[in-house]
Amino acid sequence: MILTYKIRHGGDFSNELRKAERVANFALKTRTQSSYDVKHLGLKSMISNQILRKYSRNRVLKEIRSVKLTIPSQGVRVLRELRTLIIPCLGLTLNYHFRTTSRRSTR
Repeated sequence: MILTYKIRHGGDFSNELRKAERVANFALKTRTQSSYDVKHLGLKSMISNQILRKYSRNRVLKEIRSVKLTIPSQGVRVLRELRTLIIPCLGLTLNYHFRTTSRRSTR
């Protein structure tokens, strides 16, 4: 089962990534897991919760190097008939196409 999909979107999310990095640094310093504490940073709470959960639980981490915008499965709508993914918290609509043939050779 595939849990992560990487799809090229061509959008610029540098503003959201900056906010996400600020949320991750806040989580590292305070170890909080509540999106209410980072509400003033302006990142959507669905994304903030994922970042807070990841970085506040990690006791070994000393510094943030890179942050990814992680969207939980509840935050993604899939319209199979239209082959469209909708991510409302980022305002993103993507058309997708997956190959039906496998690259593996059968022996």
